[in-house]
Amino acid sequence: MYAIAPHICPVLRHFCVAVACGAAARVTCCGGAFVLGTAMPFVTGLALCDGLCALLRTKRGAAKSVLRALARAFAMAAGYALAFPLQTAAAPSPDILWSAAGAFGFALMLGARPFSGALAALACGAACLYTNIFVAVFAAYAACDLLGRPSLARIAVVPLVPGGGLLIAFTALLKGSFALAAGMLLVSAHAFLSIAFARVCAHVLTAAVFRRAPRPQ
Repeated sequence: MYAIAPHICPVLRHFCVAVACGAAARVTCCGGAFVLGTAMPFVTGLALCDGLCALLRTKRGAAKSVLRALARAFAMAAGYALAFPLQTAAAPSPDILWSAAGAFGFALMLGARPFSGALAALACGAACLYTNIFVAVFAAYAACDLLGRPSLARIAVVPLVPGGGLLIAFTALLKGSFALAAGMLLVSAHAFLSIAFARVCAHVLTAAVFRRAPRPQ
C-alpha cells in the first residue's frame, strides 16, 4: 500500500487505503490489528502531534496542519466504516517489545537509524509504563535535544501516539456508536495534548537552561 499510494489521487488517498485494507482484512478473516498495521504509514497521529505542538507554540499555519490531519483521519475512518465492521473495544496497549519493533520500522521509513530508534522506543515505552505519557515524552525530547538528536525523539514516542484510537473514535462516530466515539475521543485527545505539551515544555526547558545560560568567565 505504501508503494501504491503515490499513484492515488491525494484527495482520496487515505480513504482508498482504508477501504483496501479493510476489504483485505475481511477477505482474509484478519482482525482490526491487521487493518491498523497495514495502514500505519498513513495514520495521522504524528502529523496531529506536530500540528498541536506548533499550535501551542503559536506558529503560523498550525491550525491548518491540525485540521488537515483530522480530515485525513476522518477520511480513513470513513473507509474503515465502509469496508470493515466496527471494533467494539479499543485496541490493546502495545507490548514494549512490539513497540520497539514498530519504531524500528518507522525509523527505516523516516530515514533515521533504526536500531537507535528501537532502543529509544524501548526506553520511552518503559518510562510510560512506570510514570505517565507526559513524563515519558518530556524525558525523551529533553534527552534527545541535549544529545542533538531531535529526530530520534520523534521515533521514540511513536508507540505512545494514539493514532489508532482516533481512527476507532471516528469510525464509531460514523457508525452511530456515540458512546464509544466519545470515550475514544476523550482518551485520544488527552494523549495527543499530553504529547504536544510535553514536547513544548521539553524544548522550552532545554533552550532556557542549557542553550541560553551565560558562559563562565
